[in-house]
Parts: sequence; structure tokens; C-alpha cells
Amino acid sequence: MRYLLDANVFIQGKNRAYGFDICPGFWEWLESDRAAGRVCSIEKVQDELTTGDDELATWAGRQSEEFFLPMDPSVIAAFTAVSSWVKAQPQYGQAAANTFFEAADYYLVAYAHAHGDVVVTHETPAPQAKKVKLPTACIGVGVKTMNPWEMLRREKVRFVLEQPVAERPQPGGAEGQAEVAPRVPQDDTSGVAAFFGTWPGDESDAELLEALGETK
Repeated sequence: MRYLLDANVFIQGKNRAYGFDICPGFWEWLESDRAAGRVCSIEKVQDELTTGDDELATWAGRQSEEFFLPMDPSVIAAFTAVSSWVKAQPQYGQAAANTFFEAADYYLVAYAHAHGDVVVTHETPAPQAKKVKLPTACIGVGVKTMNPWEMLRREKVRFVLEQPVAERPQPGGAEGQAEVAPRVPQDDTSGVAAFFGTWPGDESDAELLEALGETK
């Protein structure tokens, strides 16, 4: 099974769950040997992603045609099948059809149809919509779709912390202990407030009680 990723998988990934700064593992996985040949997209999607001026545009721009696949002769017949289906749907006007034919979605459906690929997208089918939706067109011509989380689970991908949380330094000092002053009533006259000002905080409960007794 090969997955063809819609542009919104990359865009929403960058903007939400898989930001380059919080989940670099997602992008590393896309480029990994494990995903090579199984997870990819098409040149038309790459063209959409590289029109911007951000980290995603840079990432997409450095990917080769082994990831963003070029069109090939086998897709030509698939274009006819997809366009014929769109034109046969009464809810789509000519303007909606033309918009779809000019977008990367049209090429994505045709490529998947020609090669038996699965289209991965955040979109959901909307058969009554006036606009041609990617998953609706896929269903119309027999192309399977799934969302990114289904793909990740099928591929058994896991994004984990680089080290356990317990090993990460905590605020409050080199030992990872934050100093928290005990809260003592303002009218306290028992000497407890003065005692807590010097109590090291690392003795046993019995020693604490004994020391408190001595301060009274």
C-alpha cells in the first residue's frame, strides 16, 4: 500500500499537531527509509507548498521527485475517468468543475486512480456540496482515502520524548528543586515562622516535630 498525501496534511501538520519545533519526528519520518516508497505525494502538491516563505516551503523544496512524484503516461487515462465522473454529477456547475480541474486535488485523484494508491487527507466526503471535495471525487472513481492518524497507526509510527520527563531539569535550581516558602498565618507568634525560615526541609517528620516543640 502506498499513501499519497494531500497538501492539507502538510499544512495542518505544520500549523497544529506536528509543528517543526514541537514534533520534528513527523517530518523526519516522512524522509526516513522506513517511509521511502510508501509515503509520498505529487509535484502539483509540492508546487502549492513551495509558494510560501516558511519552514514548510523550505522543507518541501528540498524533497526530490522520489517523494513528490511527477506525472506519468499512465495517469492520462485516469484524468479522463475523473473528469467524466465530475461532469456527470448534477450538483457541480461548470465553474466548480473548472476550479477542481485546475487544482492539485484533480491530479492527486487521477494519480491514485492510475496506481492504486490511498489518498491521505484531512477532508471528509461531502457528496451534496456544490464544490468538488477531494474525498468525494476519490469515492466516485473508487480511490480509497484515510486521514493522517489512520495512516500513522497502520504504519505503527510513534513519536516519543527524547528522554523521560523525570530526567529533564526542573525549574528552581541545579538539583531541580523549586524553593517554595511555607505559608504561615500573619499573626503567628509561636516562633514557627522564624523556625521555617531556617528549616532545611530534608529531615524526618519526627525531627521536625521535635524541632517545632523546641521553638515554642
